[in-house]
Order: sequence, then C-alpha cells, then structure tokens
Amino acid sequence: MTNNTPRSQQTGDSLEKATALINRARYSEAVDALQETLRIHPNNAEAWKTLIACQIEMKQPHQAIDALENLLRIEPGAQRAWADKGYLHLLLNQQSESVESLRKSLELSPRNWRHWLLLAAAHLIEEEWRKALLALEKVLRLNPNHAEAWYNCAVCYLMLGDEEAAAIALDYATSLDPNFEDLIEEWSDVDDEVEKLGEAS
Repeated sequence: MTNNTPRSQQTGDSLEKATALINRARYSEAVDALQETLRIHPNNAEAWKTLIACQIEMKQPHQAIDALENLLRIEPGAQRAWADKGYLHLLLNQQSESVESLRKSLELSPRNWRHWLLLAAAHLIEEEWRKALLALEKVLRLNPNHAEAWYNCAVCYLMLGDEEAAAIALDYATSLDPNFEDLIEEWSDVDDEVEKLGEAS
C-alpha cells in the first residue's frame, strides 16, 4: 500500500512530532525524527531550525554549528542564525570564527546591542582592547545604562593606559550596579601588589 500523503504534509507532521518530543525533553528522539526529515527534505529551513534548537538544548555546540552552516546555505540572510553561530563559536573559544559570524549578524541587524556585546566579549578574550572598546561603544549608544558594558569599557581603558577614563567608566558602572564595587576592591588589591613589586625592584 502506497502512502498518498503529500510530502509537505508529511514534513509538517514530522516537525510537529519533533516539537512534541522536544517539549517532553526527549531530545535524542527528536533529533532522530528531524534527521530523517532532513534526509528526505535537506532544504527545509524549519527542520534545520528545530534541529539547532534541540542540539543547543543537548549542549552539542559542534553539531549545532554544523546544522547552522546548513541553514545558512539555505537562508544566508538569517540574522539570528549568524548570531547563534557566533555565540557557539565563542563558547568553544573559537574567537576568530565568532567575530566573523557576529559581524555578519550585525550587518543584518546593526541595532542589536546584545550581539555587539557578544562581539566585544570575543575581542576581550583576545585582548583586542581597541576593537572591544569600539563594540562596547556601540552597545552603550543603544543601551546607555548597561552596567557590564561600562565595566568592560573601564577594563579596556585601563589596559590602553587611560586611567582617568577607566575611573569614570568604573564609577558609572557601580552607580548602575553596586555589585561592581566588589571588583573595585580587587583592582585596588592589584594596584597595591604592583606598587610593592615596584618598590622591591
């Protein structure tokens, strides 16, 4: 007996089944169902998106990146996919790949301050202070009261030798979030140790 159900309906049914499995946290079964769907319909963007969400839940960043690359071949203008790819590369300490993906995301959505913050994080990890500062300035234009961004600006200014700007940024960060005051004490401890080393030399 042949199955006369249209392919589009079969795909829709498969996606509904996979979504139901994900909602019950049966991720492995959902992945199997989605991979079978994609074997038959490799250009189904919704199936790829559902698979990516599932793999992220399963903490499988490498597999999720592979799936994102397949999705981006189908939808190269998918801004969220570029951002997710950038974030996953960042988690894997693949900073250059992260920067490349996040920049493509920001070309498509330049007013997304969260993705500018991720880009700044990638540059901070690589100790690219000026590039990080430029990204953080974008964050603060879009979200001027973001305490973490102000704190990271202070770090960048300090590493670039501008202690006055660092102090101003740090004061503003603590005015927005008093929890950053604990970090000021850590900075003071570091300064004391540096002074002691200078006196001993």
